[in-house]
Amino acid sequence: MAISSNPLKEVTARAVSPKRFFSFIAAPFGEVLAEAQRLGYAEADPSADIDGLDARSKLAILAALAFGEKITPADIFVEGIRRISPMDFQYAHQLCHTIRLICGARQTPDGLILSVRPALIGLQTIIAGVQGAYNAVWVKGRYGEDTFYYGRGAGPLPTGVAVVSDLMRVAREIRHGRPERVSPFAHERLGEYKPLSVTSEKCAYYLRFRVDDRPGIIAALAGILAEQRISLEAVLQLPSETKHDLPFVITVEPTYEHAVREAVQKMSHLEFLREPPLALPMEPPL
Repeated sequence: MAISSNPLKEVTARAVSPKRFFSFIAAPFGEVLAEAQRLGYAEADPSADIDGLDARSKLAILAALAFGEKITPADIFVEGIRRISPMDFQYAHQLCHTIRLICGARQTPDGLILSVRPALIGLQTIIAGVQGAYNAVWVKGRYGEDTFYYGRGAGPLPTGVAVVSDLMRVAREIRHGRPERVSPFAHERLGEYKPLSVTSEKCAYYLRFRVDDRPGIIAALAGILAEQRISLEAVLQLPSETKHDLPFVITVEPTYEHAVREAVQKMSHLEFLREPPLALPMEPPL
């Protein structure tokens, strides 16, 4: 990866935890997690996996290598996958999307935007096809455009190979390395960086609701979105057996995340909601 001759603009890593969760699932979260633990894809204490903390650590390393800046993991926005349910995959497929846990690092003139979060991605994209125990890293360079790296990221044997290869590389450098040798990366040392909030990002959003059905629900939600100058794109509702826990989805046109957060915070106080709305970004095609 010729980073030195191809300054990077963006790094996107698909780090899925537990690894089998983000295939199209129809099983409850607990069952899928138990299977991932049985297969060795998730730890006995799965918090680092399902809350995105393990993925955050990987993103900090990738972003440091890519952009030459010392990344503080605590500066990275993290949202886990605990609230993702089979119904979200059903609605995503209605929109010709699926859901993946995305680690993103994007360089802007003002600083780096770093995040780990589930997001909707188009079914036609390469990352949508990354399933099971596989992980992928997509890199966009200033001159070299797009490159893609793909392989198994979980399980005892792939993990063992990765650890041993790293140890062999360190041993080789200790024994035969030369300080004057040109680094494979463009950065002799890591510099300080200015983290930017993800609230400055602008994209389309998927908003999923569970409500106690009654007249005026869409009007109330649309009014709150209008207050934040957010335009609706579509409303989807699949058949449901009950009106007392009715799920449906609103997608909105590209808008700033801070506006979506303010709208969701106001919506959370509406008495007909069974739980706070779930808001997921809809990633543009890679």
